[in-house]
Amino acid sequence: MANAMVGRTFVLRSLTRIALTCALVSTVAAGAAQPPPAEALWSHLEAARDEIPRDRFDLEAVVASVGTDPAALFTWVRDETTLLPYRGLLKGPTGVLLDRGGNALDRALLLRALLELAGWEASLVTATLPPDASAALAAAARAATPAPAPIGREHATDLAARAAQELELDESDVAAALARAAAETRSFDALLATRSARLGDALLAALAPHPDASATSDPFSEVWWVRVVLEDGFTQDLDPSLPDALPGERLAADGRVFDPDTLEAFATLDGPCPDLTCGDRLHVVVVRAIAETLRDDGLVEHVLLERAVLPAAVLGTPLALSVTAYGGDGAPDPFGTTGAAAALRDALLDHDAWRPELTIGEASVPGRVVRVDGTVHDEPGEPPAASSGGVGGIGLGGFGFGFGGGADEDEEEEGADGFTALWWEYAVHTPGVGRTVERREVFDLLGPAARASGAWDAFDASSEARFERALALAGQSELALLPAALHPDLLHFLAATRLLAERDAWDAFAARGTSAAMVDVNARLNALAGLRTAPERFALARARASRDDGRGAQTGLLALAHHRRLASDLSTVQGFDLIAAPPAPFATAVREGVADAVLESLSSAAGEADGGARNDGPTVAEAFDRDPSSWRVLRHHEADHPDGVAALAALPPDLAARVRADLDAGFTVVVPSDAADAVGWWRVDPMSGATLGRGTRGWGQATTSYAERINVVMQLRGVVNQYAAMGQCLGLAVTQPLQGIEGVGDELQACIFSLVCGQVNTAAGILVKDEAWTSVILLGTIDALWGGVSEAGFGGFCGSIWKRLAP
Repeated sequence: MANAMVGRTFVLRSLTRIALTCALVSTVAAGAAQPPPAEALWSHLEAARDEIPRDRFDLEAVVASVGTDPAALFTWVRDETTLLPYRGLLKGPTGVLLDRGGNALDRALLLRALLELAGWEASLVTATLPPDASAALAAAARAATPAPAPIGREHATDLAARAAQELELDESDVAAALARAAAETRSFDALLATRSARLGDALLAALAPHPDASATSDPFSEVWWVRVVLEDGFTQDLDPSLPDALPGERLAADGRVFDPDTLEAFATLDGPCPDLTCGDRLHVVVVRAIAETLRDDGLVEHVLLERAVLPAAVLGTPLALSVTAYGGDGAPDPFGTTGAAAALRDALLDHDAWRPELTIGEASVPGRVVRVDGTVHDEPGEPPAASSGGVGGIGLGGFGFGFGGGADEDEEEEGADGFTALWWEYAVHTPGVGRTVERREVFDLLGPAARASGAWDAFDASSEARFERALALAGQSELALLPAALHPDLLHFLAATRLLAERDAWDAFAARGTSAAMVDVNARLNALAGLRTAPERFALARARASRDDGRGAQTGLLALAHHRRLASDLSTVQGFDLIAAPPAPFATAVREGVADAVLESLSSAAGEADGGARNDGPTVAEAFDRDPSSWRVLRHHEADHPDGVAALAALPPDLAARVRADLDAGFTVVVPSDAADAVGWWRVDPMSGATLGRGTRGWGQATTSYAERINVVMQLRGVVNQYAAMGQCLGLAVTQPLQGIEGVGDELQACIFSLVCGQVNTAAGILVKDEAWTSVILLGTIDALWGGVSEAGFGGFCGSIWKRLAP
């Protein structure tokens, strides 16, 4: 554990920086004796949420603004949204609001939804255009597409003045804090843009020659419109396809009426369909958990979980992938156990069965159970002792961890272990394009090189290997399937709603003050981590970059994950992982893939400048940036040529096996020739230009270890979260329990303050990257409830530690 002994000097230096952040978020005026009552804090937050413009994500807000007249709603959809070139149902009504654009189907869905909210009966109608009419529509759509609109931001001076008036804050301090936040965002965006442009140019030069455009099916040949029943019983067609269209006009002479009750029903448009993947109407992602077991007859793969997810139907809903463990006597309390690190190891090694789980909002999709001996069962034997948790409300974080009895108590003999690997797999179905399958490793004790060579005896069932497996399975992945770019207004609204949903828990915590146990502190950390998720932050930064370089609205699915787990030293390991990106012409697709890889790299390393993280080696983007000319391009037909064989032989065996699998699948790869840069490779689709930067594990590019100071936004779930949050402090408490904070030594108090109090403000600071009144109120509420300012803490929890640490 790096520098686990945190001393007074380090903490006081950290507090100086933290105090600057607190100048923005404290809801108490300098010198004020008492903070405002809790009711006032929540009232401020509710009022701030009510001020957020909701016409980017709330259909009812549009109807309230535009009115209920069908012609007015038609005009709003025609003028405020644009026709975009893609096939199938991608965005749904909410996605069109977010992007202010969609194809004919998605715009018709929005118009129908608005009409039905306004009290009108409406149906969808579809027809196929002849080639000349389709070409004319495409030309009209291109001419009418506006430049990306900048995101409106409130002026920092206005925010500061309002904070001074309504919250009794120092106006100059607030203005300075907002200016620093804005400068950080501008610096991040500028670095992303310059590095992406430089590496994009280099990769395109290496790939030359390349096709000028990707061949796709005509996205404008299928038109959709809405048929509304008016008050007199007559119907009227509303087709917003053309920018000058009028009510009653339509592009096609007539069409087929379709009146689905749900978005999922579009799978049945062309006939009966057992699931969402048949036909070519829906953008769908099939999520699978695949286990590999080693039995007497060799390696066998088992599909433990399979669920088709429609991105348009889950927009704004948190998704998570996790694994519930069974076996043993339950998890030790890290704050009431002597030698907690060793106790955690013993508990993890006692696990003998695991069940993967997909969480969609509050709904849980459990999979089958795989046992340590490699057998697969529908149930573990008994229900787990602890709930596997889920995502509360509309995205509160707070995942549980299922330790505790259930599976057979029989001891497994050393060597009888047969559970060799687990992967999450994503099959992305894109209308007019086809299906791509991405597999992401959770753990792999055999390794791709040994698997490819048939060397199954390389399987390591030692206690260290089993501990590594247990740690990997104790992690979780947040999944984001985004058919539209996230807008800051939506994220501010979600964060405020998530915090308000926890109001009772926060009030109870604040009332306990210094008597709060560390398990209660951990629960609040977990709630804070869910205010804005890691994928949401990534997607927001990507949306800013898209607007800045003029990419325009999204015309395909953005699928990404954020993986996090514990390392063997109890540090937190996390990494971003791009799964799929919207299509584009070849050169643009390569540039966007490179930009996404650079964003992965910068996002994973965001805590390094604060001393809170260390990258486990360079990312693919960083290694490529050292000397792009030294990297070697291999096309799929070159894998068995002497030069290709030599290039693969120069890579580590497992990395070479992963690269070879991409070559065999028809991809072009760009690999390092220097062993020092063998941290991953570029994978490029030779036809579409879709580009991914892939790391040694086959996902993301690099992981980041949080050892010295752990940012709360990277916490794990449940009991394992407690170890991750307090991992560095455990070294200070190997001979005493950590139940509460009273009576422990100064160094341990310093450690807890740095992690728990300081990091709350650091993590919450993420919310202020866009200048908005909601951010000021959110941060003020968090700070007052948590008590992160020396004399102004609402509950005094952190304030009491400060008083004992301050000189």
